[in-house]
Amino acid sequence: MLEQCSVPQENVFGEPMMRQTALALGLVISHIEDKYSDDTIYSIFPSDQIIDNHREFFNAVETAFDAANKLNSLVTIGIEPNNPSSLFGYIQFSKTQDTQNEQRIDDYLFDRGVRKSINFVEKPDEETATMFINSGSFV
Repeated sequence: MLEQCSVPQENVFGEPMMRQTALALGLVISHIEDKYSDDTIYSIFPSDQIIDNHREFFNAVETAFDAANKLNSLVTIGIEPNNPSSLFGYIQFSKTQDTQNEQRIDDYLFDRGVRKSINFVEKPDEETATMFINSGSFV
């Protein structure tokens, strides 16, 4: 299990004002990509969530690291919404393990909650967000 870890100060970047996340991520990655090997796993944690259950969060991060390493893939941690909101984006995921013409998620990762993303919708209206939540296949 991941324990509290120390991150070198030169690897911590704060955004001085709200802008688009992708721009900030591009800047950060351009600063650190030459320092590490190609198989390095980057962790990005936007600060717009409150994390109450630290153990569950660390388990999710550990699972994400395992998935990124085994699948050589971008991984995101989806959060099950409590209510519909037009303030956040929604990730649609496959409920099944089988994929055609793609890398299959092994049983170990699937049992730990790893799913293939199908679509991302940025900040839908509340009615659409309600449909997403009711479908059971969006986080």
